[in-house]
Amino acid sequence: MVPAMASAQTSGETFSGPYIGVQGGWNQGQDEDVLTGPGRTGAKKSGVVVRGVAGYGHAIGEHVVIGAEAGIATGGRDISTVNGTSQYITNPGITLDAVARLGVKPIDNVMLFGKAGWAFQRIETTLITPSQRLTDKSSEHGFLFGGGVEVGVTPNVALRAEFDRVSFNDNYARNRALAGVSLRF
Repeated sequence: MVPAMASAQTSGETFSGPYIGVQGGWNQGQDEDVLTGPGRTGAKKSGVVVRGVAGYGHAIGEHVVIGAEAGIATGGRDISTVNGTSQYITNPGITLDAVARLGVKPIDNVMLFGKAGWAFQRIETTLITPSQRLTDKSSEHGFLFGGGVEVGVTPNVALRAEFDRVSFNDNYARNRALAGVSLRF
């Protein structure tokens, strides 16, 4: 079966052209140094994420692919940090990203890639103390970086797995591990 997958694609065209895809996986949001002190609890929350993606890849020779990709994903679960009688809640909303990708193909139907670019996330934060409740909505921007692997199953279908990280501000960061499928046309 593996030789059939490899021979179904020409080496210069694998992972080239426009594509769309869907991914799902693990998302972990982290609040760092929001409330400090010995009574602080809870600064991370993990959950499920779903991401849609569209991009373009261009082969340079037989073993290198460069490209760009844009994605939209769910935000993740609320993160609650508690210190004594104060609570700080981060509610991450929808997230967008635009990245450049650089891939290396050790064999025709496998590409290892790195990616880096911009990420945006809408975040609502709430500070609750015994005397008040303050809520703020903000648009956070950050530098996203990561990498992964794609495996061509047919000339138009690839399975992919990847990890990425982004720090949105001094307090909030996100890690994601995703797997999915891409359709090239």
